[in-house]
Amino acid sequence: MELFYVVLVGLALLLVRVVWRRIPRASIAVIRGSGKFNLEVVGESHYQPALRDAAGKGEVRRECVASLVLEPENPHDDQAVRVDVGDRTVGYLSRKDAREFRRLVQSHSVSRFQCAAVIVGGGRGRSLGIWLDVWTKTQQADVHMD
Repeated sequence: MELFYVVLVGLALLLVRVVWRRIPRASIAVIRGSGKFNLEVVGESHYQPALRDAAGKGEVRRECVASLVLEPENPHDDQAVRVDVGDRTVGYLSRKDAREFRRLVQSHSVSRFQCAAVIVGGGRGRSLGIWLDVWTKTQQADVHMD
């Protein structure tokens, strides 16, 4: 009887291993910028609570990791690139920057990218903004698969 359970557990583990390998993984590409945080996110006025949660209280300059998500199903712009911090949206790339970003990363078969970001502002009634460290206008994106 004990041998039966050992074989049963072994088969179950083998099945889990086979199934696990067949599950598609969502790859994330990591973008290494120049350290200049030169790409401004737009629309952040609509996402102040999410930015405040990520940044903390008062006037801030807080570095964090942002995700850039290609959003072809966006009803306003099928070339949209959404910007998330954690699991919350904090804004979008401008239409011009979204198209440039997509051009620079078109050879990568992923729809989510990560980069360094900095959340700034928030003092004395001022809203928060977020800037990304993605590329300079004269260089290609330095993208690495995670």
